[in-house]
Amino acid sequence: MIRTKKIEVGQVINKVEQTQTPTLGQKNPIVSMSTQEEVVRTFFNLVSEKKVPEAVVMLSQKAASDDSTKQAWAAHLATFESIQVEKIERLGGDTFRVDLKVQVSQEGANASVPYYGWSNGKNTRWVKLAKEKESWKIDELATGL
Repeated sequence: MIRTKKIEVGQVINKVEQTQTPTLGQKNPIVSMSTQEEVVRTFFNLVSEKKVPEAVVMLSQKAASDDSTKQAWAAHLATFESIQVEKIERLGGDTFRVDLKVQVSQEGANASVPYYGWSNGKNTRWVKLAKEKESWKIDELATGL
């Protein structure tokens, strides 16, 4: 049986439950899909709420390996007027397709890639998660697979 609970920022994001496997009679960790989806949703909600430092903390070591990269992500994520998750679809493994409704600010117009590749209205992104220690992190945020 898989149980999920609401995730609060600062708590361990990954909730692993133990379940009895009937055929093997051993306990195996099961990671709830809704927990992984909640990580993705929480990331975008933090950006929407202008809690950019908390969102940057949710990035994996690969995605934000040093202070310079973290600052670049923070600048990128700070350019949203609003960002709202409309749909999350699991594609397999730890990859999700996310449909978002976005309003970008004028500040992003002068970025090296204008608006960091976002446009007003519907945007679709592919998000890949990676497990670091006991937490799921945003490992990749892409415009396509």
